[in-house]
Amino acid sequence: MALRIRPSKAHQQELPLKVQPEGKRKSEAMFCSGLNRGSGILSFFRTRRLASCVVALLILVIVSYRVAIVGRQRLVLQLTHPPPMAPEPRRAFATLHTDSNDCYDMALLVFLTSWKATNSIYPMLVLHSTPLPPRVTQLIEQHPEDIRAVHVAEQRSYVVINPRWRKCATKFAIWAETDYDQVAYFDSDHIFTHNVDNVLFVDGRSEVVYAYYERNSNDSFNAGKLLIRPSAAFYSTLQQLYNHRLWNMGVRDMVEDGEQRFLNAVFSGKWYPLPKNAMLPRHQKVWKLATLDTSSNFTRIMAREYIDSLGLRDELKRCMQTLIAYGQYRRERGSVKYWFN
Repeated sequence: MALRIRPSKAHQQELPLKVQPEGKRKSEAMFCSGLNRGSGILSFFRTRRLASCVVALLILVIVSYRVAIVGRQRLVLQLTHPPPMAPEPRRAFATLHTDSNDCYDMALLVFLTSWKATNSIYPMLVLHSTPLPPRVTQLIEQHPEDIRAVHVAEQRSYVVINPRWRKCATKFAIWAETDYDQVAYFDSDHIFTHNVDNVLFVDGRSEVVYAYYERNSNDSFNAGKLLIRPSAAFYSTLQQLYNHRLWNMGVRDMVEDGEQRFLNAVFSGKWYPLPKNAMLPRHQKVWKLATLDTSSNFTRIMAREYIDSLGLRDELKRCMQTLIAYGQYRRERGSVKYWFN
């Protein structure tokens, strides 16, 4: 049996404590708390896997930025000039309809009615991937030689943030209209105040594309007004490039825009500005012109006359109510005025 030896009273005498300096105690405490905090952060990142996600995102942004620069240079090299036009080229105007709603159904009807009043000698192609409004269909049936409906395949991008711009790439179908040698395209929210046939007679008609400068820009163009040479081969190339546009443009450009920044990347250094004396329609939304005090008297009266003559007051009210409900025209909300009850 083991004996338990107790220390004597002399050995049980307490030894004096070694007192550490105040500064040293604080530094050691801070060091220990830092270790505990650091281990907590590391544990958090390990469990949540946030560190790897952040690093991957940074790499993606950097690579996409670098690839965008190289991609633009590669796209420019792929473009070739079309052959010279025939002595008597076939010409046409075109617009696009991809969504049916009160605003753009009304705009398309005003667009076609105002264009018809200019007595153009060239036909108007209404490219559409969704059924046309009944009033527009009726107008086309009344003028089959002047206005022609062309059904096209929809090209949608789900990575674009704004749903309104997800179908804008359907616009590429104007390059597939190879029955014509030259096509002048305008978005459907334009209003014609005069004949614009002269836009089809600009100098250098063998160039790839003509356009107007984007507002407040010296090197990019507005894709709402285009003068192009149709080509089935180039249309196919555009579709392929758009489906792989991550390698041709930056991530921000890809998710914030439907087709304009992509076309600017494709035609970088290869597009030509339309002459300043080219007569073009007004790129102004009819619902905005008719109801907001910010427009001039001339354009306001013109827009209201079209709405009244076409019986579009109910459509105008529903359009503005929808836009305001979705947060548009916040600043101008107080200046929205109707000229009817």
